[in-house]
Amino acid sequence: MTSPLPCFEKLEGGLTLTLALAALLVSTPTPAAAQRNLGGSWDFVVMTESGDPQVRLTVELAMTQDGRLQGAPGGAGPSVLTGSVQGSSVQFSWETDFQGTPVDFRFTGTTTEDGMSGSVEVDFGDRGGVTQSKWIATRAEPVA
Repeated sequence: MTSPLPCFEKLEGGLTLTLALAALLVSTPTPAAAQRNLGGSWDFVVMTESGDPQVRLTVELAMTQDGRLQGAPGGAGPSVLTGSVQGSSVQFSWETDFQGTPVDFRFTGTTTEDGMSGSVEVDFGDRGGVTQSKWIATRAEPVA
């Protein structure tokens, strides 16, 4: 097949390959671009089923290069929050004690430029069973 443009005929095979490689590079996300750094201070709000704030806490998160998260909720005693982030998906858990009752929080959600949000399963054990709620988190001032 001959091209109406003589110079295009010489480049046709190379141009097709170049365009295919360019499309592949543009469409393949790089780990650095796809994963946000969640290290720092965050204000978390867990809502009731009606959407009213139920639990508020500030968490100082540290994030490793491989996406593991570890944090300490401010004022919540000697408990630790652990989890991971992969791309824009985040998950973490927090085991704490509330007035003598062990409570386990299991968060799943997504990250955005402005924060994080998702659902949380709260397990009150023998004293209250398991509930589902929504949560949001926004950047906060560092915990003192």
